Amino acid sequence: FQSLALEKAHENVKADKTLITQVIRTERGCLVTASLFDLKSATLDRSVAVNSECAEKSLLGAMDRLARKLSHYQK
Repeated sequence: FQSLALEKAHENVKADKTLITQVIRTERGCLVTASLFDLKSATLDRSVAVNSECAEKSLLGAMDRLARKLSHYQK
């Protein structure tokens, strides 16, 4: 799925990077992930995940936490 998404992103836009997010329902709530891909080299630049309840308000908070984690990520 991610390789196809990367291919389509590269074809349709003139961007250097693309962000793919997923919400995965688990037995204990939701896992929210974000993966930042470098389109020029077709490699994963960084990936982060947070646990959350599955309610809409909780998921919005999880997106906020993901953004903060991505912006403070150290390779």
